[in-house]
Amino acid sequence: MTHFYFNLTKLLLVVPATSATAERSFPALRRVNTYLRATIGQTPLNSALILHCHQDRADSLNVVNTAQDFVCASDSRSNAFGKIV
Repeated sequence: MTHFYFNLTKLLLVVPATSATAERSFPALRRVNTYLRATIGQTPLNSALILHCHQDRADSLNVVNTAQDFVCASDSRSNAFGKIV
C-alpha cells in the first residue's frame, strides 16, 4: 500500500499547480493565427502553436540530429532527401 502512496505523491509533484500555461496558449493562438496561418489548416496551426508556447525547448533541439533521424527512418526518405551532413 505504501508503494501506491509513493506513486500518488510522485504524480502530485508532477502536476502543475496552476493552469497558467494553458491559459497563456489562447493569446498565443491569436498571435500565431494570422491570415496566412489561418489558411494552412488545423494540424499545422496546432504544431506552430506548440512550438510557439514551448520556444525554450524548441530552441534547444538539435535540428541536424532530428533531421538525420527522420531521413534514416526509411529507405524512401533516404532516397528523397539524400544524406544529411
